[in-house]
Amino acid sequence: MNKDVLLTSMNFFFKNGKNAKNYKDYLVDNIKIKNEEFIFQGITKVEEMYLVTAYKPGSNSIIFIYDNDFDLIRRTHLYNNAHVGGICYDGNSTIYITDKHGSISIYDLNEILNNDLVYPKNKQIDVSNKLINIFEQTACAYIQHHRDFLFLGNFNKKNSSVLKIYKESKLNKEFKIIENFESLVQGVTVNDKYILVSSSFGILNKSIVSIYEYDKDFNLKLVDKIKLPPMIEQIHLDGTKLICLFEINCYTKKDKYDDILILDLLEFLH
Repeated sequence: MNKDVLLTSMNFFFKNGKNAKNYKDYLVDNIKIKNEEFIFQGITKVEEMYLVTAYKPGSNSIIFIYDNDFDLIRRTHLYNNAHVGGICYDGNSTIYITDKHGSISIYDLNEILNNDLVYPKNKQIDVSNKLINIFEQTACAYIQHHRDFLFLGNFNKKNSSVLKIYKESKLNKEFKIIENFESLVQGVTVNDKYILVSSSFGILNKSIVSIYEYDKDFNLKLVDKIKLPPMIEQIHLDGTKLICLFEINCYTKKDKYDDILILDLLEFLH
C-alpha cells in the first residue's frame, strides 16, 4: 500500500473514530455466512430476501440470495467477471448493480430470482465520466435507490468521494452533486430523512458509519458517527435496523470477524 494513502486513511479513521459511538451499544445481531470464498460487496433487501453481490478473481460475479434469517436460498451468476459493487432495488422489478468501467447494469428481478445465469436487460449506463476522479481509476462504486432518485458515488483513497443524485427518469443529468462528501466511502443508504454513509479502508482501521439529516434540496447536516470493525462495505437501512455488510473474506483473519452486523439505530433515526 502506498505510504501516503496509508497515512491518509489512518488520519481519517483516527479523526472520525475519536468521538464516534461504539457499534456494540446498538448491536442486535451478528452473522457469519459460508460463501465459498467470494468477496462480499453490496447488499439490498427485496421483500423478505437479501440480495448480496460478490466477486472472486477468475470467476463470474454472483448474487447470493438469502432469506430473512440469512439462510441461503440460491446463487445467481452474472454474465461477467467484474469486481461488482453496490446493488439496489427500485421497489418494483428492477435491480441496479455497479459494474466494471464505471457503469451501471440493470437487471430484471424475476430473472435473478429464477435463473442460474442472468444478463443485463439493457445496455449498461456509462457514468464513469461523471464520477471519475483525477487521482483514482474507480468510479461508481456504490448505488442506492430511494423513491424517484438514484444515489451514485465513487471510492477514493486520497480525496473525498463525490456523491451524485439523479432522477431515475433522467440518468443523463445530475439532479444534485455533493462534492467533498466523505472519505473512503464504500456505501450509502437513504430513507425519507437521513442519508447514512459507510467508510472503510484496510484491515487495520476501524470502519465508520456517518449519519446525516437532509432537506428537500439534499443539503446535509451531520447527526452522529458510529465506529465498527474493519472492512465495512455496503449498508442497507430497513426501518431503524442498519444491515452492515463486511468484506472480510478477502483476508485470512476472516474468522475473527462477522460477515454481517445488524444495528438498531432508533436513537438516531426519529
